[in-house]
Amino acid sequence: MSSTTIRTFKKSAPFIFCRSVTQHLRPIVAFMAAILTEAKPTKLNLPRLNLEDSTRRKLVKIVSQNPTLLYLTLESNLYPTLECLKENFGMDAHSLSCMLRSCPSILGLSVEDNLRLTRQFLVEQLELTDPNDLSRCVKRHPQILALSLENLNTKVRFFQSLEAFGDAAEGYQDHDDEFAGDAFQGPNKSLACRIAVSAPSAYSLSLKDNLKPKIATLAKLWGASPEELNYLVEQSMSLTPPCPGINLLAKQLKEYPNILTLSLETNLQPTIDFYNRTGYISLDSDGYLIQAVGDNVAETVKGNFEKPKTKTPTIMRARYLAASLYSRLLPRWHFVQEHRQTTDDLAVSDKEMSHNIFTKAPPLHVLAMYDDAKFCDHFTLEVDDFVTYRKVAGKSLKFSTQFANWVKNGTPID
Repeated sequence: MSSTTIRTFKKSAPFIFCRSVTQHLRPIVAFMAAILTEAKPTKLNLPRLNLEDSTRRKLVKIVSQNPTLLYLTLESNLYPTLECLKENFGMDAHSLSCMLRSCPSILGLSVEDNLRLTRQFLVEQLELTDPNDLSRCVKRHPQILALSLENLNTKVRFFQSLEAFGDAAEGYQDHDDEFAGDAFQGPNKSLACRIAVSAPSAYSLSLKDNLKPKIATLAKLWGASPEELNYLVEQSMSLTPPCPGINLLAKQLKEYPNILTLSLETNLQPTIDFYNRTGYISLDSDGYLIQAVGDNVAETVKGNFEKPKTKTPTIMRARYLAASLYSRLLPRWHFVQEHRQTTDDLAVSDKEMSHNIFTKAPPLHVLAMYDDAKFCDHFTLEVDDFVTYRKVAGKSLKFSTQFANWVKNGTPID
């Protein structure tokens, strides 16, 4: 450790200097080193402290940020906690090592007062009755074990309120059967449960400052009315079913809970703006959905594309919002745009062959979900040409988009 860290310890954790090095500090550090290296720490098999530099640096960081760990005891605290994590949450050597790096304070939790009560809550309130689901939740986000039960319960009640109005909204369709997946097959798990298994880090986000603003933006995108939005944000009024906007919101979050872990300012809003500018959706100045027109977009600002023959609303799926704006959506869109312009120079027969492809925007599932090879094959383009285009034009496309967002919203340019 540096002399600065040691001086900090003297101020913030002076008790450490009263502990025996051989009887207390060295065994605790060796215990943590065994977990980091995915060894099996036992009372009779703690490693010597001739550690690799990388392990030593990790230990220094852990102890510097969590000095109270050095005040614990192996027999009364660390070993019981380790066994509880393995037996009750299914954590293996690798997940324990990841946990120690990302949230070492969990080792200081009481088995009786914290871990077992949290496990009971996860099983009974979040319906993680399947040991595999419980293990998956904790392995993906061990920090959930350090949250208070009041914190967890507040978010569970909020997620439950989104499902209070029945099934998904009528009048909306999703034509992308190829990517429908198996999100709704098997047992009908609640939204709170699906979030815990697929995106447990959402439970560590602030309900007021993160989740509610994010969900409000998504609700407007998926057709929520101002009354429904007020219910979602304030929950100070009652609603009478049907509530199609909230129903659709719950369905989309259930299909892809990971959407809640994306940043509103740097991910979701710029992507929504892209889909709005390119005509896949139509939003008013407040972000409320006017009409979603499906795979074939309506006329864009520049009038480059034909109007679709159908006006059947199609859902902007959560998975489409999770597609990378700067490495996928923008390069693909502009790549197709540029090749559309080259059709003016083709022979008449070639124009007729390519007309139906290049006079319409890429279907949503092609733009957002296909890999590069399949995307280019859809337009009979060379994938190597696209990769080169993305490498050359990607930075300028990213900057121009971020600059426009900065002018509009003040979002920083990275």
